[in-house]
Amino acid sequence: MSRFPLYFYMLICLLPSSAGMLRAQEITMDHIRLTWDDFQGPRRMVSGHSAAHISYTMEYKMKSSAEKTVFEPRFYILREKSWVNRKTVGQLTPSAENELLTHEKGHLIIGALYFKELERSLGKLSYSKRIKHKARRSFNKVHRKMRRFNKRYDKKTSHGASKASQQQWNKKLLSELNNVYSLKEFKALHF
Repeated sequence: MSRFPLYFYMLICLLPSSAGMLRAQEITMDHIRLTWDDFQGPRRMVSGHSAAHISYTMEYKMKSSAEKTVFEPRFYILREKSWVNRKTVGQLTPSAENELLTHEKGHLIIGALYFKELERSLGKLSYSKRIKHKARRSFNKVHRKMRRFNKRYDKKTSHGASKASQQQWNKKLLSELNNVYSLKEFKALHF
């Protein structure tokens, strides 16, 4: 009986240091492996974009047997469609250049979040004759939500030009990313 209070006391005393250890494992912007080298496509004028545009996609493969279906979702950068206006970026201060890349990392975080939603959505599907239809419907729903969220992100941050708004969004996106991915799991994503 006397062990419980001692155990409880030790647990309470160790919590602050354990929480600190967990914080050290949080995903930060530095963990997002995105550089200007990933922007390999020719510059295109896209509404609202004049300096850079990251392009990525999600897809899935479906393997079926008599009564079982396995989904293999994938998320990756479309480097040949991602572009940067090197002249514009070359004229930026190093700080402004970093802020622009951080904004583009925000788009990548959004993609990773919706990729996780796609994995969960496909994982909930049970085998049926209409499994292909259900999978396509789930994919389309997640993809539409992701596109809308990306547009909202650009609008609210003025494509990264609003520093205060961008900082708020960075915190919000990283917080959500840390809610759905461990650092190890996130690092395992191959963009």
